[in-house]
Order: sequence, then structure tokens, then C-alpha cells
Amino acid sequence: MRYQVPQFIEMEDKVIGPFTLKQFIYLGSVPLVCYILNFMVELPYVILVGVIFFPVAVLLAFYKVNGKPFATVFLGMLKFIKKPQMYAWKRIPKKSESVPIKKKTKKKVVIQQNNQPEDFKKLAQILDSQE
Repeated sequence: MRYQVPQFIEMEDKVIGPFTLKQFIYLGSVPLVCYILNFMVELPYVILVGVIFFPVAVLLAFYKVNGKPFATVFLGMLKFIKKPQMYAWKRIPKKSESVPIKKKTKKKVVIQQNNQPEDFKKLAQILDSQE
């Protein structure tokens, strides 16, 4: 028996026309707020609120940052501002986890300014013997 595998499961359903439910709520909330404010404040303030919040609603509805919705990125940014975190590449072990490392003793090689061919031969022998 063959079963049909669901495809496009990451796409949201288009509920109202070409918009998803979230997009419709983002875009529909600004005119609704402006309509309600029309009864409370004067018209220039209503227009100002609409001009300020409509681009924000368009960003929330359509703009994506690295494939993620802008609302998710914006909420993550607010969470990071509220409680910043530091991510380190190398983990710093706790005191209980630390293991003492034996250090190798190194021989000091002194090179003089007036280099002679004999000095280079001595240096090569010293370096070859340290392998």
C-alpha cells in the first residue's frame, strides 16, 4: 500500500485571501486601532499613529530575516536586550573539571647577531635533536 507523504508542511495556510491569519491580524490591527482612536482624539493624531504603525505592521507581516519571520527575530532581540548572554567559542572548564597539564621544559636557544656557518650547523643539530 502506498501512502502520500505530506509536502509543504512549513508553509502556513492562506486563510483570508492571499494572507495567512498572522499577516491578516498584523495588517488589520492598524486600521482597527485608527478607527477606535478616531472617536477619542483629533484626526491629525489618528493619521500620525497610522503613518507610524502601518510600516511596522508590514514589517511584521512580510519581512523575513535569514528565513525567519521578523516578529521572531524582534522578540529574540528584546529577550537578548533584557538578559544578555555571552557565547564563547571555547568552553572554560569549571574548577572541579580542570585537569592539570604537564608542561614540557624547553631548551633556550641563543642566536648571536654575528652568524657564522658553524653557528648554523650547531643550531641545526640542536633543532634536529629535539624532535
